[in-house]
Amino acid sequence: MYAQCDPNGNEYVLLDELIDVKRTDDALTLDQQKITVHGTTRQRNSTKGWFICCKWKDGSTSWEKLSDLKESHPVQVAEFAIQMGIALELGFNWWVFCVLKKRDAIILLVKQCQVKYLKKTHKYSHPLLKLVDNALSIDRRSGSTLWADAIAKEKKNVRVAFNALEDGRNVPHGFQFVKCHMIFDIKMEDFCCKACPVADGHMTNVPATYTCVSVVTCETVHIALMLAALNLLEVMMADIMNTYITALCKEKL
Repeated sequence: MYAQCDPNGNEYVLLDELIDVKRTDDALTLDQQKITVHGTTRQRNSTKGWFICCKWKDGSTSWEKLSDLKESHPVQVAEFAIQMGIALELGFNWWVFCVLKKRDAIILLVKQCQVKYLKKTHKYSHPLLKLVDNALSIDRRSGSTLWADAIAKEKKNVRVAFNALEDGRNVPHGFQFVKCHMIFDIKMEDFCCKACPVADGHMTNVPATYTCVSVVTCETVHIALMLAALNLLEVMMADIMNTYITALCKEKL
């Protein structure tokens, strides 16, 4: 119960799917969408009178205003409107197609970034690998242990976060299986090799509670630096390695 509420007592739930839609008598019709003001024809954009039935991850359902869902889940609502054949209704026709167009543009950019990542083989004239076997093979050819040392260092630092089961023991109930892989990089400061093990989070089931992680925004950092400059304060930076292993994880992997 505490995990689903913030300090102010507000409850957070995750959307599972959109089930149904309804309109009340207050909803405007297509004939009322265009109005003439001082001889100029304008289009009225309104979501008044439209409600969508939502099913949440905890199994509950509720009717929510279209105006709220349009801001919180625009892509899901736009796709739902297309499926239900109501995309041309007044509450949807002025924003649904713009959202879908923007969605397609973002997906295209992501695919282009993936292609760029796959084509990226060198950084600062050093080979940048995607697989552990390739990294170790470079060490063998060059007679060095740069990548092997980076992998061993990272494994040592994160080992405390793992609980190795003895042979013959079954996986505890409620745990999920996910794959892991290594991400390799070259640091600019001293051109040292960096390896970071990451889990494939897309393989986990989304829990029913609120799972977003609070991250400091760029605007907050800019405000902090401005306050430091106005008060003639020195700005210091520190990097604490592997701090995440001390935090409790809600997901069982």
